[in-house]
Amino acid sequence: MRVSVKNMTLGVGSYLGIIGGGYWWALSQREDAAKKELGEKAEDEQGNPKQFSEEERLAIFREGASGYDKQIGTDETVMGLNLLRRWLLRQAKGKVLEVAGGTGRNLEYFPQSVELTIIDLCEGMMAETERKLRKSRRGDVTFGRMDVNRMSFPSRTFDTVCDTFGLCSFEDPQQSLQEMERVCKDDGQILLLEHGRSHYQWLNAILDKNSHRHTARWGCVWNRDIEKMVREAGLEVTSMTRWHFGTTYLIHAKPGKREGDQMKREDKGGDGKRKGDRRRREDEGGDGKRRGWWAWLSGRRPTWTKQQP
Repeated sequence: MRVSVKNMTLGVGSYLGIIGGGYWWALSQREDAAKKELGEKAEDEQGNPKQFSEEERLAIFREGASGYDKQIGTDETVMGLNLLRRWLLRQAKGKVLEVAGGTGRNLEYFPQSVELTIIDLCEGMMAETERKLRKSRRGDVTFGRMDVNRMSFPSRTFDTVCDTFGLCSFEDPQQSLQEMERVCKDDGQILLLEHGRSHYQWLNAILDKNSHRHTARWGCVWNRDIEKMVREAGLEVTSMTRWHFGTTYLIHAKPGKREGDQMKREDKGGDGKRKGDRRRREDEGGDGKRRGWWAWLSGRRPTWTKQQP
């Protein structure tokens, strides 16, 4: 039986329309339910949008860690975000740092040849990463809890620094970007996959109106101007594409000019060694040894875990 092009086009169009319409209806129903459920969490006593602290957002991540992958899996597949993750992270090379690694959704997308380090501030998310690593075929992976705004790594350590959907959750995203730049080698690369403001004001108005509810549900702020933050942080953007009406950002960048750049907050001493980098947030003890964020936070080193082959 021969099928005409017209009938085939009509059939495919109808199928896609039914699937798309059904998904949109299910999504709208879920959003309506979320608005009712999150009303108290997202608003203060006067009914105004609530401003969430870092501790409150961390609590949201911690509570949702075990079910996070299942909850967002369908949405990411429909939107093609898995393909964007794969396309971006296959460019990673050498010594790689992933910040805000979350539940380890990117593990399968990194080349097997890289030396991978993963950090996240949420213990619940890191527990999910550890569970996946035990089941994976990846070799030597280092992972642990660390604040991206106060990383203890020496400057110019990594060939690739990457983050996927983390800038929406950081307390100070511009400082986070500057820290990512600090630990990246001069000839290294910074890979970002983020979501934020749109090309279109009508969509930005929707994002702004519902931002507090989205934060109450997911812990992230979805209406930040990602492009502006990246450029103001001093990174040199080598390529950028935007998807989904401009709300998804795929960015390839590299460290900007380091010397004499006030954005980097660095000086050099007469001996040629870098000094005074305030962004490192490191103290020095009487013995002259560097101490990272744990020195003032808890007085001890964080626990690092090595995943062996």
